[in-house]
Amino acid sequence: MDQLLPKIKAIPNVIASPAPDLKILTYSAYGCVLVIRPYCHNDYYWQVYFDTQDAIRNTFGSGGFPLPEVKTDVAPPEA
Repeated sequence: MDQLLPKIKAIPNVIASPAPDLKILTYSAYGCVLVIRPYCHNDYYWQVYFDTQDAIRNTFGSGGFPLPEVKTDVAPPEA
């Protein structure tokens, strides 16, 4: 998360005050669920939204974080 916050703040049209929120919301079988809220003017919402998604993917992808994966064993019914 320390690597992601500066990248979120550097996205064009993200305002400095209030500062972007970046917190762990909960934990699930897939891993941590993050709350990431960069603030911007309504005119730039979609640009900031998609740039934030790119920043998340690039930061965690280049950081070597594996994609969450859940494995389920399924056994056939016994006859």
